[in-house]
Amino acid sequence: MSEKIDQDNLLKRFDSLVREIENLKRDLLRSLTVGVKHREVTPLRGRINPMNESALYVLDTHVLIWYFIGSKRLRKKLKDVIDERRGEGGGILVPTIVLAEALDIAEKQKVDFDFHGMYRLIQEEPGFEIVGFGLEIFEETLGVEEVKEIHDRIIVATAKFYGAGILTKDRIIQNSGEVETL
Repeated sequence: MSEKIDQDNLLKRFDSLVREIENLKRDLLRSLTVGVKHREVTPLRGRINPMNESALYVLDTHVLIWYFIGSKRLRKKLKDVIDERRGEGGGILVPTIVLAEALDIAEKQKVDFDFHGMYRLIQEEPGFEIVGFGLEIFEETLGVEEVKEIHDRIIVATAKFYGAGILTKDRIIQNSGEVETL
């Protein structure tokens, strides 16, 4: 009988520890997903208002590279929003998938630019925030139906997770209705 009680107590303690670990894991994932505390954001409605000082924006790969190389292909409106957010010290989210795509483009020499210099600047400047691809964003990716290409789906899911708009030139993302774009 005492063995049964010990097993029951052991099972209860084990269940309690599992719950505690799950809570710690969830909190850690949330804190690692962005370098600042996660904040609840009201979903955007209508077109993105670039004058909204609290708006968050996710950069897609083309916009990121074009911005850093000073390409004339980047629309002035997008450049102005990035410049404004950099000047204000926040609001530009750079998903790790975007960094991975940019690295691939640099290594394959599809565009001539200093990836490592760009990466250092993004890490050091408070206007940019690198956001990881964790379980929460993966789960958001499962609900993105209108964007089929996996890298773009992750970028869209990242924007949805943070309640952010996307600065993009990608017509599929723009026309998907999944997120607000500029």
